[in-house]
Amino acid sequence: MSESSEIQFAENPEDRVPVVLIVDVSPSMEDKIAELNDGYSGYIADLLADPLASLRVELAIVTCGDGNRFIPFDRAENHRREFQIDAAGSTPLGGAVTMALHELELRKQEYKRNGINYYRPWLWIMSDGEPNDDNWRQAAANARKAEEDKKVSVYCVGIGDAQGMMENLREFSPTRTAKLDKLKFREMFKWLSNSQKKVSQDKATGAAVQLDPVTDWATAFR
Repeated sequence: MSESSEIQFAENPEDRVPVVLIVDVSPSMEDKIAELNDGYSGYIADLLADPLASLRVELAIVTCGDGNRFIPFDRAENHRREFQIDAAGSTPLGGAVTMALHELELRKQEYKRNGINYYRPWLWIMSDGEPNDDNWRQAAANARKAEEDKKVSVYCVGIGDAQGMMENLREFSPTRTAKLDKLKFREMFKWLSNSQKKVSQDKATGAAVQLDPVTDWATAFR
């Protein structure tokens, strides 16, 4: 574990809500990226406005595009950013999910070594196209298994109308996949921040927290 993590845990021993956002930054997202960035900015602001969530919610990001990139776990205040579109046309979602699951397990090990309680992690996948790397079906099976084993809660949000998009996303999460209504990223991220604030206020026992309906911004999860 890095020195920065040791200092981070010493300065803030609160229970953690670990969240990984997988963000599709392939060229097909170009006409959607402004709305996504606007919604994401509001999400960070909402978390920072809540005293407990600002201490407990830990974000990490995987950008899915021309070479998946991992931005490490940190508090929301250190995740102010704008997403940029990659030049290449790939959507290596399998690699992105594999990376996210691996980093989540490493982070949980760090929590345990430092006596930090944590809530079940969230893996939030946003994509507007079909995966095109070779290992995506195996990655999807691994995500389903992690969910079945209660190691993570996997959510998928389909953006746009690409053929086969929703069917492929349901391979990663058969019961928590929804289609974004138009480009309601602001409403989606508001739901996400509200949900994580609810979770952060509960005890880190693994018990389910009742979340609000998603129908203001998407089809119901299924």
